[in-house]
Amino acid sequence: MAGIFINYRREDAAADAGRLFDDLRRRCKDEHVFMDLTIAAGKDFRAALSEKLETCDVFLALMGPRWLHVKNEATGKRRLDEEQDFVRLEIATALAQQKLVIPVILPKAQMPSPESLPESIRELAWRNAFELHYRHWVSGVNELVQQFPDTLGGCKEALTALPWISWPHMLVLSISLLTATHVFAVFTLAFDPLFLIIGLALLLGIVQASLFHFKISQQLLLGLVVSVVTGVLTSIFVPILSQQNIIPESWVEVRLFATFVAGIFAGYLIGTMVVHVILLGKRPFMRNI
Repeated sequence: MAGIFINYRREDAAADAGRLFDDLRRRCKDEHVFMDLTIAAGKDFRAALSEKLETCDVFLALMGPRWLHVKNEATGKRRLDEEQDFVRLEIATALAQQKLVIPVILPKAQMPSPESLPESIRELAWRNAFELHYRHWVSGVNELVQQFPDTLGGCKEALTALPWISWPHMLVLSISLLTATHVFAVFTLAFDPLFLIIGLALLLGIVQASLFHFKISQQLLLGLVVSVVTGVLTSIFVPILSQQNIIPESWVEVRLFATFVAGIFAGYLIGTMVVHVILLGKRPFMRNI
């Protein structure tokens, strides 16, 4: 059975490996993508690793900024220099079996030189690397998938990506859209526009979570920025257009501002949870934090 093996070091790239694992599972069949966290409790992980290495067609070696230098705290020795280091053993086995080994370079990391690697995995330094960056993660994963051999079949059906939009663009777009909608609603609608704004924030939260697959904490941070900045902008534009004083004249107005900001953030929160917990329910919740 063809498959993809994700090799990584937990001290270096655990979050990135989990994110890539989830994205590849959505593009390929679940059983075609393997990393150590998928080994069942009680199973001999040495046998499981050996079995998956034998059947995989693509071996992804994730390299973060600490990959080359992580040390064994007990001995003070570099982990890569230990003969029983599983990251080293997996790479050496994949190279010996002539698998398609792709070094995946993460932000702030560099491709190691041949002299910096143990002899058993020195050939890794000559494999053409693929750079994967957070800012263009979706389009980057789509491009990575295109490097896979035809034997993986369904993996060619990558998710639709918008390579021209990055998370800063999404941030500006969300703030502009929410601010414009609220200002327009205040002067044209006969009812309180708060629920309309919350609904729009919910939609934007779903779109953001679907496009960028940030961790929940990162998405909620962006949601907080959007809600506060939108609240400030509407507090400026609405009084100006109404020819009123921008400075709140009572605690009632302050509470209304707080309610508005909280409403937008709640929309983002619900949208994020819809994507992470419902649509991506196969992934343990705590790994998304």
